[in-house]
Amino acid sequence: MQKDCDENAKLLYKLDKRKSILVLIDLIGFGLLFLMIISSAIAYLTGIFLALGFLVSLLFIVPMFEIILFNYIEIYKDRIIINRFILGDALIKNTDIFSCSVFDRPFIPKKITIGKKAKQVRRLKTFTIMSLDSKQVADIKKHIDSIIVY
Repeated sequence: MQKDCDENAKLLYKLDKRKSILVLIDLIGFGLLFLMIISSAIAYLTGIFLALGFLVSLLFIVPMFEIILFNYIEIYKDRIIINRFILGDALIKNTDIFSCSVFDRPFIPKKITIGKKAKQVRRLKTFTIMSLDSKQVADIKKHIDSIIVY
């Protein structure tokens, strides 16, 4: 943990469980897109199309790993902690939060993206939490909006 964060800060919200059906729906969606791209790339069997197909398919592997590796999110008064199984904790201080946006469409699981200010001028690091229901997204958004320092 960083020195700027208060160790005794009050925990405002913790999300450590997602609905299994929403996780499954997200994984099936990205998995099917991944398989379609890979199979069409393999069907051409020429160098440039094969390489391009594999590169495009990587775009669908990243969200799949974000879904699988998410463990929990804790929102405190002065920081947010996002834990992923292999990658460990990501700490976002409330002064470093750039934005919090929600992707909410009917019939598909919701996702929330938290933008963190970076040390370099034109960079923005984002953390995405996928496979959420409407109540979880509303709670996370409400608590993050309450701690953001503009």
